[in-house]
Amino acid sequence: MKRSVLPVAALLVVGAFGAGQASAQTSASATANVSATVVGIAPLTATTVNDLDFGTVNAGSSGTVAPTDAARFLITGEPSFPVNVSFALPGSLAGPGGATIPITFGNADGLLWAPFPTTFTTFNPNGAFATSIDGFGNLEVGIKGTVTPPAATVSGAYTGTITVTVAY
Repeated sequence: MKRSVLPVAALLVVGAFGAGQASAQTSASATANVSATVVGIAPLTATTVNDLDFGTVNAGSSGTVAPTDAARFLITGEPSFPVNVSFALPGSLAGPGGATIPITFGNADGLLWAPFPTTFTTFNPNGAFATSIDGFGNLEVGIKGTVTPPAATVSGAYTGTITVTVAY
């Protein structure tokens, strides 16, 4: 009886080189798109309609503007929705060579038109003001003030910035 060494050797060679073992897949993944359609409120926008320009003011006196010449802002948003309006106001205007002149805003220098330019009410611009967007989605507010350049003020243009912020 002849014994064959070849089949045993072949098995050892196949085992040594890792003949593939069958294994089950243990994880999987898939993706899904997500979407939603929202019916909500209109976004707020604020646009400058008119700058606050005191024109020429003599040193040693004060200057104001008429309500129709005040800085004016058009706000659009959700019709009939309540909003809070606030202003960042300068305390002075900067001029030539670092010179400054004072600017003040009184308790009635905030202006709310309904509609511009016919009817307005006043409010204090030094704090937040609660109001509402009109039924068409518009709100027009303004601000006036007073500049009082001292008698020895250097001639020239004096400027500053007023920022209005509106939030639902």
